[in-house]
Amino acid sequence: MRKILFLILCIFSYAVAGTVTGCTGTKYPAPVPAHYAEGQRERMLELIDPYPGEFRLSQHIIMKASDKEYDFLGYLVVKRKKGFRALAFGEMGGRVFDLIERDGKREIAAKPGAMPSNPLLDGVMEDVSHLYDNGELEDAYPSMKEGSAFSLVMRKGVNRFSEYVFPDNGDRMASMEVVDGRLVRSANYSDYKSYSGWERPLPSRIILINHRWHYELRIELLKMDTGPVDEEMFFDSKNE
Repeated sequence: MRKILFLILCIFSYAVAGTVTGCTGTKYPAPVPAHYAEGQRERMLELIDPYPGEFRLSQHIIMKASDKEYDFLGYLVVKRKKGFRALAFGEMGGRVFDLIERDGKREIAAKPGAMPSNPLLDGVMEDVSHLYDNGELEDAYPSMKEGSAFSLVMRKGVNRFSEYVFPDNGDRMASMEVVDGRLVRSANYSDYKSYSGWERPLPSRIILINHRWHYELRIELLKMDTGPVDEEMFFDSKNE
């Protein structure tokens, strides 16, 4: 376990160094609105968020950085308009990360001691929000992609937007987030499956690349539980 924590610390130290030297993401201009896309905006709005208002996920996560891979068992709890909690456990069962967002505020309940906080607060926690909570959907417009695909572009302030890509008739297959004209994160969604207790198929495999912090997450959905989430889950558990 100590060896894993040391290697993770080295990975994120490398990521911080890369960010300081300006190696963030490639340029990505805002997509042009599609003028002849009748009904596509409404179709994509219906498909963009396949998850319930409250849910719990068990996941197998492989993190890749600096040409090395590390396995985690992930556990994610989400309650819309309240927050989320993301935990990662190492191969021996020890808690490596415990990240909490509650009422718009973020905290780190557990991490390797010397690890900097920014790759978790600005990196991993923003990744979670991008994948599982799209936010307000009002300021969105459709755009055309190559072939028969369309995308839904969501403005998030003056210098930030997210783009979600859909085939002509199908579920979300990719998404991107752009800040100050540069690609920050991109994700691909595949192998949609049905899970007990929820009527909509969910992507069982997600590959996310964080271009700012220089790592890749390969996420396999193992189990989903719906139903009420106890808000006590969103409080620091350091003393548990």
